[in-house]
Amino acid sequence: MNDIAPDDATARGRAARRRALNRLAREYHDRFHEILREENSRGRPQELEYIFTFGSAHNLGSIPLRDRFVRICGTYMGARLRMYELFGRSWCAQYDSEAAAGVAEYQLTELPLPAPELEVAL
Repeated sequence: MNDIAPDDATARGRAARRRALNRLAREYHDRFHEILREENSRGRPQELEYIFTFGSAHNLGSIPLRDRFVRICGTYMGARLRMYELFGRSWCAQYDSEAAAGVAEYQLTELPLPAPELEVAL
């Protein structure tokens, strides 16, 4: 017979999930900074246009973003940071072209962003 009370088992399960999430967060953080160091070690990092897509459950207020994409110019990590500033973690993937993102294939619509100079003025 199991001597562990259900509350203890639940608490241990939560603690194990929390440790696993913390480990993933540390790994992501380390990889993020590794890519950033690589970009900076090459001299001036190359700025490209990146396409970001959203998942089926992502919304902007009451606007569903599942069939939308965003276009951001910058370095690989700079563009990701911009997405985090704008959408937090509510986005799905980063691509280096519309074709790779499936814009035409999935009939995605661009979600226009305000120009950065306008945001500063606001």
